[in-house]
Amino acid sequence: MQQPTTSVPATPQADRAGASLVLADRHAAVEPGETATVALSVHNGGTRVEQFTLVVLGPAAAWATVEPATLSVYPGDRAEATVRFAPPRTSASPAGRAGFRVQAASTVHPGLVAGSDGTLDVGVFRELGAVLVPQNTSGRGRTRHRLELSNSGNVVEPVRITASDPDGRLRFGLPAGEVPVPPGGTAVPVTVTAPWRFVGAPRPHRFTVQVTPRPSAQPVRLDGGREAVALFTRWVPILAGVLVLLAGIGFGAAKVAPLLTSASPTPTPATVATAASPVPSVSPPSPTPSASASPSRSPSPSPSPTPSAGPADACRTGFVWREAFPVDHVCVQPGVHSQVLADNGAASSRWTSGAYGSRTCVNGYVWREATPTDLVCVTSATRTQTADDNAQATSRLLTAPRNCRSGYVWREAFPGDYVCVTPTTRTQAGQDNAQATARREPNGGASGVDTCRSGYVWRGARDADHVCVTPTTRTQTAADNAAAASRVTP
Repeated sequence: MQQPTTSVPATPQADRAGASLVLADRHAAVEPGETATVALSVHNGGTRVEQFTLVVLGPAAAWATVEPATLSVYPGDRAEATVRFAPPRTSASPAGRAGFRVQAASTVHPGLVAGSDGTLDVGVFRELGAVLVPQNTSGRGRTRHRLELSNSGNVVEPVRITASDPDGRLRFGLPAGEVPVPPGGTAVPVTVTAPWRFVGAPRPHRFTVQVTPRPSAQPVRLDGGREAVALFTRWVPILAGVLVLLAGIGFGAAKVAPLLTSASPTPTPATVATAASPVPSVSPPSPTPSASASPSRSPSPSPSPTPSAGPADACRTGFVWREAFPVDHVCVQPGVHSQVLADNGAASSRWTSGAYGSRTCVNGYVWREATPTDLVCVTSATRTQTADDNAQATSRLLTAPRNCRSGYVWREAFPGDYVCVTPTTRTQAGQDNAQATARREPNGGASGVDTCRSGYVWRGARDADHVCVTPTTRTQTAADNAAAASRVTP
C-alpha cells in the first residue's frame, strides 16, 4: 500500500514539511543470479530543501541496493532513485514471494518518513547432487554407506532412491517413498547385505544407486562396490588339515618310542668308555672369580622408534590438503592445491564494490565457497571443482572417520566435520550455511568482512568457522564439540 504524504508540525519560524514516496512498480520478479530493478520517486511537499536517506526493509532487503542512497529534493519537486534486487543463485535465495518496504527518512526534519510497500517474486531453480560415502565397503553380512544429497537449488527437492546390482545377489536397505531434500542438502543411510558364505576368498560385487527427482530434473547415478568376506578364508581349512596331520604324526611317534627303547640293549660302562671321545683336562675354577672373569652383560638393544600416527585427516596417496584457508584439510590433487594458492594470491584483484558489498566479484568470476564464508573469486569451473572436492572429502582420507552411535549423525557444518550430533542439529547446520551470506554485513564491520548482522554471532564449530548463527545455536555447537568423544562407536 502506498503511504500518503506525511507531515510534521512547522515551527513558528518554519513553513510546512511533508513527503511522499511512490514505487513505479509494486510487484517485481527476478530469477536467482539475475537482477530486477524498481524505480521510485520521492516528492517534497514542504517548503524547505529536504535531504532523504533511502533504505529497504523486509525479507527481500538482503538482496537489495538503492542507487543513489540519498536524495536532495527541492520544495514541490521530485527526485528519482532505483532499487536493484539481485538474489544469488544459491539455496540462500528461497523461491516464492518476499515482501519489501522502501523508506525515505528526512535528515532535515527528524520524524519525517515516507514509504511504500512492494513484493518480489523469486524464481525457482533446481540443482541436485549426490555422492556415496564410502564408495566401497568390505565385510560379512551388512555394511553401511551414507548417501550425501546436496541441494544447491532454492526449493525442497523430493527424490526417490533405488539400488540394484547386475547379479541380483545383494540386498539394500533404503528409505521407502520420496525423501525430501531441503535447500542445502541432507544425508540418507544406505545398507548393503551380501550373500552369506562359509568359506572362500573375498568376492567383489558392484552395484548402482540412483537418485531420481521429480520430472524435468535429471536422475543421478552412483557406482558402489561391496566385497563379501566369507566366515573362513580359503587357508583356514588347509591349516586345520595340516594341524590334524601333525597331531596324528605326534600321536604315532608317542606310541612307537617305548617299543624302540625296550628293544635296544642297555650299554655297559666299558661300552660307554670305549665309545666316548677323549675329554680335555680343565683346571678347577677359582673359588672367587676375578673381575676379568665376571660375565659382562651386553646392553639390550634400544627399541626402534615407532612411527607416530599421522593426523586424523591425513590424505590417501596422491592427494594433499587443499588449504584454501589455514584449517582447510579437504584432500585434493596437487594441481588443485596449486590453483587454490594462485586464486588466494589474486583475491584482492577480483573484488569490487557492488550488490554483495565490498567482496562482490568482478565480471567473469564467482565466489569459490569452499565453505559458506569463502568469498575468494574464482572461475565457474574452479567453483564446480571445489564442490566436487568437498563431496569426495571423506573417501580421500587415509583413515575413515569413526561412525556415530545410534541416534547421532555427522554434523558436517563444513567438509571434514565429523562431530556427532542429533539429526535436527545437522539440519540446522545446513540451514545456517545456506543463510550465511544473508546474515553478514554486506560492507563488513568491526570483525572484518565476516561481521554478522545484529542478532547473530559466529558459530565457531572450529577455528575460522564464521558462519553467522543465533547465540543459542553457538551454545549448542560448543556443547556438541565437548561431547564429541562420547558419541562415536568404540
